[in-house]
Amino acid sequence: MCTSVRQSGNWRENLTSNNTKTILCNVNNNLYSYCYSTTGPSGFGFTYPEPGIFASKFTMNGTGMITGSNLVIANYAANTGNTVYAVVMDNAGTIVAQSANHVILATELGTNVNFTFPTPPVFTDEQFYVGLAQTAGTVQWYPMGTFPESPLRNNTFYTAYITGGTPAPLIDFNVKYGIEALVEAVPVAKVLNLTSLFLQGRYMGSGMMHEAMDEFGPHWGVGIADHITVELHNATSPYALVYTASEVVLSTSGVASITVPETFNGSYYIYIRHRNSIEIATSAPVSFAGGTINYSFDSPAKVYGSNLRNELDGMYSMYGGDANQDGLIDAGDMVAVDNLNLVFATGWFPEDADVNGMIDASDMMIVDNNNSLFIASMLP
Repeated sequence: MCTSVRQSGNWRENLTSNNTKTILCNVNNNLYSYCYSTTGPSGFGFTYPEPGIFASKFTMNGTGMITGSNLVIANYAANTGNTVYAVVMDNAGTIVAQSANHVILATELGTNVNFTFPTPPVFTDEQFYVGLAQTAGTVQWYPMGTFPESPLRNNTFYTAYITGGTPAPLIDFNVKYGIEALVEAVPVAKVLNLTSLFLQGRYMGSGMMHEAMDEFGPHWGVGIADHITVELHNATSPYALVYTASEVVLSTSGVASITVPETFNGSYYIYIRHRNSIEIATSAPVSFAGGTINYSFDSPAKVYGSNLRNELDGMYSMYGGDANQDGLIDAGDMVAVDNLNLVFATGWFPEDADVNGMIDASDMMIVDNNNSLFIASMLP
């Protein structure tokens, strides 16, 4: 692999042992950069027609993700119309991120060009490389903008094959590449914790439910009352659905937790759906401004329309018996339960209102009682 150099002079004296110099770097929450001098840029390029990568080595302190790179394109006419792209390599030289191809415009010569990585790589307390990939081109060209630098830093700037591999350090060149690594903090998902969320058919008292059962025993396993769906809806009409978490585990103590992408930082109604219960929603939009959101369904005042059943022990539950999930408990549910009761059905059915693995009189009683109370969903 050969490198051609287009430079405008010799920037290095012969005797450097008596020299000292402070080299400023721009390192903040979103940028790693070796500060450029006002002279230049000149350019580096691989000997035609060989492709390759020019890369700068960085060290990540803590954890961050590389979202993109600003690369200086050398002011050389032959660069126009040729294709480059940005890459990120890990410490071993493996390419872990690549931007889209970019055809250099004449107006970009001698300027910074921004590249983004569709899937930003994450590094924690480790070294990595960010670079410009030069394709073969059709003539000799010099895309990598460089700047004079002294003293030398022989283990900072590198070349590599276009396919990656262990980068080779640039030795005895008193230049630095025009490469900036754009860094962002790794997004941290929010956590939504729901408590005192009980289901009527499973509630045993004292803040506990029994496990969901089928004909063989606990359907989901020990300590799991059932699975639910948690939805976030916009705070204003028409209260559009913006996020759904399905198959959320609800413990027998009425606790469920989900993670929510960090982009949800407004206020949202929280809807709870269950396969044979009346759907409920929070009484008001809940703020997701923080990293952890806690919400308890321990009072009818916490639910839209106060639509909870009083369990007479200080706890409240979601009304059960909506077997066909049409939002109300009526004759349609009663007929479905009665039909399975007549054939002594056992198994995993939405008509099993108390979820004990069989359809019997106890299920009929739940549906009949709630039907007589005209129980229906009440939502924003």
